[in-house]
Amino acid sequence: MKNNHILFLLFLPCFAFAQARHDLKVDLFQGFLRTANLSYEATPSKHFGVELGFGYEWGKVGFFTGASPIEDIYQSYGQNVGHVSIMGKYYPSKRANGDRWFYGGYFNEKFEIKRDPDYAIAYENLFGRKPQNKQNLWSGLGATVGFKRVYHSRLIIELGFSTEFNVAALLASKDERTFDFGGSIQLKVGYRILAPKEEKSLEK
Repeated sequence: MKNNHILFLLFLPCFAFAQARHDLKVDLFQGFLRTANLSYEATPSKHFGVELGFGYEWGKVGFFTGASPIEDIYQSYGQNVGHVSIMGKYYPSKRANGDRWFYGGYFNEKFEIKRDPDYAIAYENLFGRKPQNKQNLWSGLGATVGFKRVYHSRLIIELGFSTEFNVAALLASKDERTFDFGGSIQLKVGYRILAPKEEKSLEK
């Protein structure tokens, strides 16, 4: 009986969104910035959507060296970063079926997956101490606005703009506390893999 309850809880989100629109999207713009972003959006009503995002970034980490600011040289090393986000979206248009203008809020977590081991060696040789091992790099709270169009009830093109601030930086120790802002532009293309039956009938 206990196992049945666990299975029910695991599949509860699927039941809740059984009659929702389900979209899969990939961000083309971020792809030019060495970041792969894939998102899944479920729209259980005409005006409200929930989007899960997953990303992988081939980035850089480093530090400045030199006797003075004029002579500083930035040494960079490879760093792979993962992204996970959850976003709530509202579509205000009366004709919206999980598309057209939207706005909303989201939470975005960035975490380190892999770092060039030479970074720690060079850092310790220069500063005489090991670098801090920060697995969680960014915990962002933000807002988003954009426009999404669904063509022939299947093909998706979405343009959005997001801005966020780093909660982790505000909660850091006094010596490391900063007020970090970030922002991004998204150009997503995708496919609506499932829609309510009444919408399918309109296609015929």
